[in-house]
Amino acid sequence: MRQEEFRKFLRTKGKQVHVVDQMIKLAAGFKASSGKSLNDITAKELARLLPELERNEQGLGKKTARAVGLYLAMAGKSEAAAAAWAFRKEAIARQRAPLSLKQLLNVAPDACNRSTASGIVNAEQMLAHGRTKPEQEALSRRIGISYAAILELVKLSDLSRIFGVKGVRARLYYTAGVDRPAKLAPWDLQELRAMLVEFVAKTGFPGIVPLPKEARFTVMEAKTLPEVVEYEE
Repeated sequence: MRQEEFRKFLRTKGKQVHVVDQMIKLAAGFKASSGKSLNDITAKELARLLPELERNEQGLGKKTARAVGLYLAMAGKSEAAAAAWAFRKEAIARQRAPLSLKQLLNVAPDACNRSTASGIVNAEQMLAHGRTKPEQEALSRRIGISYAAILELVKLSDLSRIFGVKGVRARLYYTAGVDRPAKLAPWDLQELRAMLVEFVAKTGFPGIVPLPKEARFTVMEAKTLPEVVEYEE
């Protein structure tokens, strides 16, 4: 393990000393427990070993995936690094509570109340019942709200699958016309922020534009999310 090189790499990323020490300890611990060199490990091996760590001690696999992913990024092992990041993202998603429909900004109260009364109280449930247009139309009839209101809830719920995108952010992207993850994915970071800055200034949207780091992460996440809704627009 190229420990000193890894330490310097982490410092260039702005990591504080205690975080650097923790990442080195986790990466070294993974090497010791797995018997695998981080310079040679494959994506397939990581896909097997990281879940084993998580099963043995909850949270350890997720923490180790962060350290290993950073090390592999430093070492230029992009495929293996992607496997580590994918595992970490999935582990975080499993621990994340679904966004309540009531947390979505500017949703018509009647639409939210009727959905909740029907047993659909969060974004995960809305997506489970509204993956296709026929399902959305059936849901519209069952709940008693318009198809347009259902589609709005589905799109906001779809956006909320992006880590860090909650009620206000989902509404900002939706209202600005970037109304689902697949529409976020192609954007250039600087062009996206410029568009949002102009949109907020023109409309008086009650929220701030994402900072560059947040917007970059959002676009990266949107690129990796599988599509779970079939849109017919």
